[in-house]
Amino acid sequence: MTLDYFKGKKGSVSDGIFYVVALFVIAIVFIFSAKVLNDINEKVQTSDIINADGKEMVAASNTNFTTVMNNSFLVIFIGLIIAIIVGAYFIKVHPALYWISIPIMAFVIWLAAIYGNIFDAIITTPEFSTTADNFGIITFIFNNYVYFITGVVLLLSLALYAKTIVVREE
Repeated sequence: MTLDYFKGKKGSVSDGIFYVVALFVIAIVFIFSAKVLNDINEKVQTSDIINADGKEMVAASNTNFTTVMNNSFLVIFIGLIIAIIVGAYFIKVHPALYWISIPIMAFVIWLAAIYGNIFDAIITTPEFSTTADNFGIITFIFNNYVYFITGVVLLLSLALYAKTIVVREE
């Protein structure tokens, strides 16, 4: 796939689907990565080969990783909202298409509910529950995922359909 594929592409209500899926994938990758790093940290701490300085560095990296990824997710969450809303604002859409987009918006909200439940099922497993407890922001967002995505969808529909059309008279 080349960049020519994206040339001339415009955003739409379906950007909400991308937003829902992308956030879910990012959150799962962050939590899986933290789990792997925790496992590596446990092995390093019990190793006799690695000296105390090395163990301390790995433990500090493990602690910092969770904090950085948790805060990074918030930045990504807000950044994608801004990008989608700004991108949608610059699209010329006839207001009559609003009624066609309502089922798509409902589908995006329904998809958010499914991904929120999948995320909850993953983080409540014994393997990931202690790791997920360290990700307060991600867990909060996904516990309220439907509410957040509903807000994003409403903002998206406002950006698409609630703008004034300027008619120039010559």
